[in-house]
Amino acid sequence: MTRWGVLAYGSKPRRHSEAHAAILSAMAHAPADVRFFVLTDRPERYRWLEDSITIEGLQSSTLRTWRGPTQDRYRPKIEALRWLAAGGGSHVV
Repeated sequence: MTRWGVLAYGSKPRRHSEAHAAILSAMAHAPADVRFFVLTDRPERYRWLEDSITIEGLQSSTLRTWRGPTQDRYRPKIEALRWLAAGGGSHVV
């Protein structure tokens, strides 16, 4: 099995539009054993996909922790990968 995830947070509509496009494109070409995840602080923007994906709501405190003491903008991506890999026994994209 493969766990395919996207991290999309913040208030910018474009970021969420790009996440939707990425999810839909991947779903159109993915094999049957792929599970899709969205890690977001705006779960309401993904409700229309909830029959096909798992939506993991992120609290602002989680995002702050993921950014670390220096507020690194790349660290949340690494933490999202760790979250996806914690499911074990899967490939992660």
